[in-house]
Amino acid sequence: MITTETTQKIDGKTFINGVDTATICRRNGYGSRPREQIAAIQINAPAALAAKIVAALDEPAALVGADSHRTIVLFRTGRTDVATVVDFITDGKPGSFAAIDRIAFPDIAAFKWADDRSPLTVHRCMIPELLSEHVKAASDAVHKLGARVGSASLFAAESEREARFEKLRADIAASGLTAEAYMERQEADRQHESDLQLVAAHEGVQFGQFDELRQIVHGARYRVAKRAAEAATAATAA
Repeated sequence: MITTETTQKIDGKTFINGVDTATICRRNGYGSRPREQIAAIQINAPAALAAKIVAALDEPAALVGADSHRTIVLFRTGRTDVATVVDFITDGKPGSFAAIDRIAFPDIAAFKWADDRSPLTVHRCMIPELLSEHVKAASDAVHKLGARVGSASLFAAESEREARFEKLRADIAASGLTAEAYMERQEADRQHESDLQLVAAHEGVQFGQFDELRQIVHGARYRVAKRAAEAATAATAA
């Protein structure tokens, strides 16, 4: 297994145990030309979950590397576009995996490679091509492992919406009204607040002025007065 403990950087080149890794990787067929490019499935998730997603790929010839916060599975760049990103939540923590058709060549020394198989030891022609089947296998694994697919912001919005609905249900129960009657009262309260604001903003509008506006303000005044009379009658009855 390669570790960063034996890594040195000299004149901009990386050496592991005294070997120029960039040169070895080029000799192994990895480079910037189309026939030398690599693809990857990059998994940002806890190691145990990432390992299950890797297992679901069922592609032992691919190269699997991991650092402290992600796992990458290297493939040859395929002939079809399979780029995709899937966000998910598992055990309350966000994660994601991304299928990338062409990636910048990774820093080999930054990863620990499964079974000592890395671009330093395996020629590019010996690793499989990234296919849509691999992306589907990773996505299916996420679902089967019980993760909720979607972004953290989406789940936060869902939680906020559910909290609002829960409060509404509690308010309806506390009011002693049916849901329909409660919503009608809420609508009446909103209309009353709007009427108060309209009347206060147009105190000087009298009959004969600005016909359309006059009618709107008059209607608001009428509703405010009617509600005040109803409230007074209810208070007297109580």
